[in-house]
Amino acid sequence: MGGEILFIIFSPAGKPYSFGHPSVESVAKRFSNTSQHLEETTDALVETYQIRHRRKAPIDQLNLSELYEQDELFAEFNNFISITRDKNNAAISSMQAPMAEDVPSAFPPRYGPNLQ
Repeated sequence: MGGEILFIIFSPAGKPYSFGHPSVESVAKRFSNTSQHLEETTDALVETYQIRHRRKAPIDQLNLSELYEQDELFAEFNNFISITRDKNNAAISSMQAPMAEDVPSAFPPRYGPNLQ
């Protein structure tokens, strides 16, 4: 059996192009979950690559719906950062400093300042 290859690329405008040998469908089907339809699998891949492309695109090249989507992604990212920061702060505050009874208030008699 020969080699199999699949390319999925996007134009600067975000339009997907694909090439596969022996075919796009056969290569994608081999690596996709057999319980999912091929269209669902490739749609998810295309969406992922389009999102990545939009993140790299200059903001003045995005249309209104893409800008709203970027805003939602940014809000989700900020929410994730806030939740992570709150969890870290809670973990730090739960760490207890040594209690007064854990730290000796005086040196033992044989190690005092006047004894050697």
